[in-house]
Amino acid sequence: MSDAVAIAVANHPRARRHVRKARGFGGLIAFALAFLFARRAGLGADDAALRALMAGFAGSLVCWGFAVLVWRQLVMAELEVARRRVLARRAERRAAAEAAAAAESA
Repeated sequence: MSDAVAIAVANHPRARRHVRKARGFGGLIAFALAFLFARRAGLGADDAALRALMAGFAGSLVCWGFAVLVWRQLVMAELEVARRRVLARRAERRAAAEAAAAAESA
């Protein structure tokens, strides 16, 4: 079996927390705005609540999608930074080893 690690937004602790927050706030804000606008338009409380529920669900999905989109890019950027750090450390070690070998042969 392979020891490969799956890289996903769901496996990133900060990303998971922020995506949940974005989804929750998006749903709440969409619900509140839809309810407010429906009531101002003269709809009854039951119709306004039904529209607000649908808007809350849609707002939750939209904010979830945007949050995942943003965090996918952030996770990939973090991976690139980590890769560059590893490569820099390898280059430093290689240069130090070459310098030590040159000092020994001289």
